[in-house]
Amino acid sequence: VLYRMAGSPNVKGSEPFDDVSKDYWAQKAIAWAYNKGVVEGVDSKHFAPDDAVTRAQLVAMLYRYAGAPGVKGDLKAYSDAATVPAYAKNAFIWATKKGVVNGYPNGTLAPNNSASRAEMATIIARFDKL
Repeated sequence: VLYRMAGSPNVKGSEPFDDVSKDYWAQKAIAWAYNKGVVEGVDSKHFAPDDAVTRAQLVAMLYRYAGAPGVKGDLKAYSDAATVPAYAKNAFIWATKKGVVNGYPNGTLAPNNSASRAEMATIIARFDKL
């Protein structure tokens, strides 16, 4: 989605992932996002392209795409703040302050849950309005 939002630019460079073949339907988007610093692999050699995306992964990608702006604050308002992975902490602080992510009515962020299609559409639509 971010690759298309960026205009599906020409891809310079490749990505290092053994599980993304050159004929994989999203290979260009993955290579672009990797080279732009938007995505990282699940480890140095694997991207897991067919796995579900967690809310933390989604928010981290959007944060990096936005240039990883400096943030101040914390996530103490959310009862599960301690479960936010370290790589996504600043991303969630940024996303909650910008209104990209509001959390659930029960006061949680559920960062390690898979993002549903509806959540992804809502979060990306809010991001696109920034």
